[in-house]
Order: sequence, then C-alpha cells, then structure tokens
Amino acid sequence: MSPLTRRSVLRTAGAAGAAAVLAGCGSITSGDGAAPRDSPHDGPSGGSPGRRPPQSSEFDSVVDVSQAATGGPLDAVLRENAGDDTLLYLPEGRYRMEDPFEFYEFERLAIVGRGATVVPPEGFRGALLDLGRPGEASGLLLEGIEFDIRGENTGPRPLLALVDDDLTIRDVSVRGRQELSTEMMRVDVTDPEGSGLVERLRLPDGAAPGTGVTGVLVDELNRGHLSFVDCYIEGFDDNGLYAEPPEGSIAVEGGRYANNNVSSVRVRGNSTVRGVHVVCDRAIDGFDNMRGIRLRQGSDTLVENCTVEFRDVSGSDGAITCGHWLESATVRSTRVHIDTDGVSAINLKDPEDDTAADGPIVFEDIEITGEAGQEATVEVSEREGCTFDRVRLRQEGDARDGFFFDEGRGTVRDCVVQVSGEPFVLQDGAIVDRVNVQTTRTTGSGGRDDRRRSGGWLPWL
Repeated sequence: MSPLTRRSVLRTAGAAGAAAVLAGCGSITSGDGAAPRDSPHDGPSGGSPGRRPPQSSEFDSVVDVSQAATGGPLDAVLRENAGDDTLLYLPEGRYRMEDPFEFYEFERLAIVGRGATVVPPEGFRGALLDLGRPGEASGLLLEGIEFDIRGENTGPRPLLALVDDDLTIRDVSVRGRQELSTEMMRVDVTDPEGSGLVERLRLPDGAAPGTGVTGVLVDELNRGHLSFVDCYIEGFDDNGLYAEPPEGSIAVEGGRYANNNVSSVRVRGNSTVRGVHVVCDRAIDGFDNMRGIRLRQGSDTLVENCTVEFRDVSGSDGAITCGHWLESATVRSTRVHIDTDGVSAINLKDPEDDTAADGPIVFEDIEITGEAGQEATVEVSEREGCTFDRVRLRQEGDARDGFFFDEGRGTVRDCVVQVSGEPFVLQDGAIVDRVNVQTTRTTGSGGRDDRRRSGGWLPWL
C-alpha cells in the first residue's frame, strides 16, 4: 500500500472513530466544581456539547480529550495524545491546567473546542500552550477556546506559537485582566514562505497599568505573513497589537482596538491596516500615551478605510502617528475624530535620517472632526515629501490650529481647513505648497464659523 493510500485509509478510520467518540461526550470540570462560563458574549462561538469538531475528517487521529482525561488535568492529556496529524477536541466544559503544555515539534496539530474554557491554577505565570519552534513545527490550528485567568495574582501567557507555516488561531478569547508582566499572546510565522491567520481573537479585559503587558506580540522570529481579522483587543499597557517584526508582513483587517497605551495597532513597513476601528474613550491612570495607529518604521505601509476616535484619553501624542524611522506610507479614506485638547489627529515626527526625511508619506481622502482645542490638528516635523490631498479638517475647540509644519516642505492640495486658530503655522523655514485650499475660522467651543479667505461659508464635506 502506498503512503498516500495508507494515509487516506487512516484518515477515514480516524474520522469514523471520531464520529462515534464525539457523540454525546462529556466534559472535564475544575477541581472546585466551578460552573461553565456565564458570559457567552465574552467567549468563543461554539455549538452544543458533543458536536463533531470541524475538519475532523482531515486528520489521521481525532481524540476527545474529555473522555481520555478521566478527570485529570488538561495538560497531562494533551501531552499524552498530541502528535502529527492529530486533532484534540474539547467539548463544552471547564478544563483545568496544572502545568504548561510544551510541544515543539509537529506537523498538523489542532486543538479545537466547542464552548471549552481552560483555567490555570491561581498564581500561574508563564505560557499555558507553548507550541512550535522555528524549523520544527508547521500546521497549527487553535479554535473555539476560552482562557479564564481571573484567579488571584494569575497572569499566564495563554499562547506562544512559533510555527513555520499554516498557523490559524480562530474564535479564541481570554477572560480576566493580566496582572503580571508578560505578553498575553505571541504568534510568529517563522518561515519566509509561510503564512498565518488570527481571526476573531477577543482580549477585552486588558492588563493592569504599569505591567508593561502587550495584547498580541509578533516578534523577532517572524519571517512570513500574518493576518489579523476582526479581532477585539482593549486595555493593554504596552500596545494592543504590537506587530512590528523585523521581517515578514502584517495585514490587519477589521476589528476593534480600544483604550490601549502606547498604541492600539502598531505595524511597520510592508504592512496594511484596513477597515479597523480604533476607539479611545476612557482616560486610564498610568496610560500616558494612548495612540491609535502607529506606523513606526520601514516603507510601503498602507492604512485604508479606518476610523480612529479619541473621545477621552489620559495622554497622547497623536491618533495616527508616523515614527522617526518611517520612510514611506499611504493613509487614505480614513476618518479621525478628536475631542481631547492638545492631541493631534496626525503626527509625523522628525525623521531619524535623510532616507526617512525624503520618503513620500501621503494622506488622501481624510476626514478630521471633533471638539479638540489647543495645539495643531496635523503636525509635521522636518519632512520633505509629505502630501495631504483631499483632507477635510474641522475642529471646534478653542485656539486650535490646522496644519503645523516645522522645517521641511510639504504639499496641501484640494483641502478644507476649519479651525478656531491658524489654518497653517510654518516654523523654521518650512515651505508648504497650497493648491485649492479653502479655510474658515470657527469661533471655538463648537461655535458658528466666521468667513475667512474662503469666499463664503463652506459646507462641511
């Protein structure tokens, strides 16, 4: 029998066995008899107990860990049954873990839950699921699992995944605020030809101020492409999504990122951010720089069709910021709402070197609204290749300027600027080429506008 035929036979037998095993299966309960999760809104989507897991027919081996466990801790059962081409299935219930599950070498491993909640012991720190290593692991699926870390002084990293290719994290959530200093999640695709998907990840409870905890980290071992689709990350002390690996590319599509310190979404060159909704509406003590989207370095970054709302922040240097090392980027078809005084909607920081200084950074089809006063709405420092095309800017607060340029040169084209302060402030020899720019002065504090160099009232576009 050829290997391919043998694999087909094994897969069929595994699927048939799974169908029998998974019918009407039970669950593991925690040692303290805790009830199942009481907030479906915060947990992963799931089905009824005993429902057959997805993709079960695609694996040679399918193990229902609730029956295999006979009351033992989940980590012991995972260690006993994990292997290549294996799906480990967790039906609805609460599963206690006592120690980390470390599994570094595999090909095609799935851990799939249906209403399954994993609970570490109180005081636990470190990784719960520590999966894969570069050059040793490929094909990981983690789906339908909720981690409950609400125990006192408990701060695990629910997942550390370092996988060459075919990484999928879907419908995974964490309940409870991270109290200890570690990243909540870390995922790296470690092969340049590899790819991964993180979809509908929910981290709603964040981390305590001062812990330096990141929601999701993509770090230095990443080499491939990672997509984050429709995720929800809120309240972390050191970035919500920190996806700035030195190699590879990142795509962030949809989702909600809220009230994170340092930045809610942070990427570098060769990455895209599309359809993302960033909200900061809660000033948090100890969160001193609550930025929205941060483009820190590299080139060819695209932000498109996003909404960034700054209703209330404890401190920030900008809703969308371009770092000192950013060489080129395009931000388009994006709306920014700013209500917090002294916070800029767009901040292009002074470049670290000539390459960054000369690189094209383009903002087009941008709408900026809100009641923010003081300082400038758009700040540009020592940049030579910045273009603002079709920007509609209206700020209702007192003493609010429009564009502030410090040195350098830029172009502002087909724009509407409505502010209570100066529409343009140029400092230290800055030059701005203005083409078809219309300006009016607002009275501040939400007052009616006065006509100014516009030829009449400008309807808000």
